[in-house]
Amino acid sequence: MRELLDDLETILATGDPFAVAVITRTWRSAPRPAGTFMLVTQDGRAFGSLSGGCIEGAVHEAALEVLRTGTSSAHHYGVSGNDALRLGLTCGGEIDIHITPFADTDAPHRDALEAAVACLRNHQPTALAIAVTTQPGTPCPAPAWECVDTGPGGEGGDAVSDLARHARRVAAANHDRDDALLSTTADGTEVLVCRWSPPPRLVIFGAIDFSRAATTLGKFLGYHVTVCDARATFATRERFPDADEVITAWPHRWLDQQLQSSALPPSTVVLLLTHDPKFDIPALSIALRQPFRYVGALGSRRTTADRAQLLREAGLTDDEIARLHAPIGLDLDANTPEETAVAIMAEVLLHRGRGTGAPLGATTTPIHHTTPQDPWC
Repeated sequence: MRELLDDLETILATGDPFAVAVITRTWRSAPRPAGTFMLVTQDGRAFGSLSGGCIEGAVHEAALEVLRTGTSSAHHYGVSGNDALRLGLTCGGEIDIHITPFADTDAPHRDALEAAVACLRNHQPTALAIAVTTQPGTPCPAPAWECVDTGPGGEGGDAVSDLARHARRVAAANHDRDDALLSTTADGTEVLVCRWSPPPRLVIFGAIDFSRAATTLGKFLGYHVTVCDARATFATRERFPDADEVITAWPHRWLDQQLQSSALPPSTVVLLLTHDPKFDIPALSIALRQPFRYVGALGSRRTTADRAQLLREAGLTDDEIARLHAPIGLDLDANTPEETAVAIMAEVLLHRGRGTGAPLGATTTPIHHTTPQDPWC
């Protein structure tokens, strides 16, 4: 739902009716995971994608029918029979979808959606519980959506609904993970719990052209991006308009302050793009001793070897130095700042999951890994 925040806010502000279609369950090679949303307005506009194009037309028609009747509906799209020929589901996947109408501006489920949008906009950890059915053709429950705060102090009290308590239990079992899980309450109600964590941190040391490109790409990938450089002439908002923060400070001093205030979680990505030992060595001496998921540094092979020796002289062990990704990035024959940023962030993506980095055409394993994992690691 993150990619639909702007559209959702605009639609909610108008007060006009709309429908929300959400994937509740997938099998095999479905292109989008459970918890993916699509919006359809009463005048027929559509926002978001559930399958990359295979079923959007059918879902659009179903959503307009939901708006006409005012009743939720459930749908299953698979790879066999007439559905596959009509919808073009050649990917081999199957998808369950639940569609909810949002017509009454005073409806509690509309309030829950507005609350979830506000939490995501404010980078607050939150979960959205949606009562659904996965059986097409059976009566759907009345729209029941509940937004809950999953951060510290968000436990609630006796007045919290059963749906909210269920959402908190499910969300607590999947800490620091953006995902959606289908479960069943004690009374047999099917509930889709969508959980969102605050955006992961991407810290870039060095206000250079490569950093600007990496900042833009990092924001595109959903990171909260901080650019830090001791040189006030280069660390400016004008040079880094896409950054969430532009800090003028010595990298190691800023990093130490952030760690003292516990502002950088283990999922943080740190990029040393200063290309200058007086900045690199003090900052890396701190970063490589932290449980950050990724620490990389720009430089040639000679610079990398010289840097490793300087780190040893600074007291780092070989195991600590081995955590450094350097020379940074994948071998993509990158030359421009933009190409280099792609090579860097591609290595970050490779490191966070279970991919091999090989061309998909040269592999026979499933394209989409189905084992839940931290999307920000």
